[in-house]
Amino acid sequence: MNRNYSSLVVGLIFILIGAGLLLDRLHLFMFGWMQIYPIIFLIIAAASFFNAASGKKNSAFWGGIFAVLGLFFLLRNFDIIGFFWFSEFWPIFLIALGVGFLVLYIFNPRDWGMLVPGFILTFIGGLFALDSMSLIEDAFDLVYDFMSIYWPLALVLLGIGLILNSLRTTKDSESEKTISDSKE
Repeated sequence: MNRNYSSLVVGLIFILIGAGLLLDRLHLFMFGWMQIYPIIFLIIAAASFFNAASGKKNSAFWGGIFAVLGLFFLLRNFDIIGFFWFSEFWPIFLIALGVGFLVLYIFNPRDWGMLVPGFILTFIGGLFALDSMSLIEDAFDLVYDFMSIYWPLALVLLGIGLILNSLRTTKDSESEKTISDSKE
């Protein structure tokens, strides 16, 4: 991002925040910290996704986290999601981390290792979130029952991933060797 473009964006952000706070002072529009921080999270997410699209793939992780948190808090501010205390909405942080790993995989599909923590964190966070919102009963029992029966599936998936990674690494090294042999 060049200097002129970043100054333009920062100036526009200040104008929007100042106008919103002025409207709040005039009692025309409710605009305070509770309304600002989800938007800041979404702006950070958009900037991170922009950086990831321009080549800095690791910033996609933070974009995914801030997008989930910004969306959650924005929906909470509009009463689409109930206003929970921290002890009830902490699973959103697990979901945000999981989505961060999944988005990192989307921007770098060769790094399949991001799928495992992404799916695990998103799944467990989703179960805990559903339990804290009382949408499913006994989420802990559901997780325990699932894990006690299907935990060997994790070993099978890990083995498949290691084999696929080994085959891909072997294929990549063979293609690099062919390219270096053709240059000589």
